[in-house]
Amino acid sequence: MTIYHVQVGNRNFLVDITENQLFIDGIKQQARLIQLNANDLILLCWERTSRVLHLQRQDGQTYAVTTEGRRVIAQVESGQAAAGKRRAAAPAAENQLLAPMPGLVAAVKVQPGDAVEKGQVLVTEESMKMQMELRAPMSGVVARVAIQPGAQVEKGALLVELQPAEN
Repeated sequence: MTIYHVQVGNRNFLVDITENQLFIDGIKQQARLIQLNANDLILLCWERTSRVLHLQRQDGQTYAVTTEGRRVIAQVESGQAAAGKRRAAAPAAENQLLAPMPGLVAAVKVQPGDAVEKGQVLVTEESMKMQMELRAPMSGVVARVAIQPGAQVEKGALLVELQPAEN
């Protein structure tokens, strides 16, 4: 498993490459990269489309990515240091359920729009052959499910985001 933290503009993404599988923010993607030459051309096959990417390393961990006339700057970090910096920069909000440890998402028991009670099981995570039921930190409505069953997650990864119930 290789974990990358990618920042494009003010958006951050957690990219997990495990064998031949790609996960972005815990969601499995139907994508693959094919090196086209020894320099910096790569073919990105994503779902039913393909794009040629021109990657130019700027310095250390910064890349300019050009495709179809658009150019973005991407900051890429790998490893646990990047995960630690990301968690330190963004502490968990009261309405977020975060992964307490690295592991595999065994089950997701809610979907956006579901009403939940504080303490209700939302996600089951498996780590070191043990399963842990992860519970809602508050009552409310599921605003976002950031993962799916089978996803590998790092400690601190966002799993579910809630919004307070309207009274």
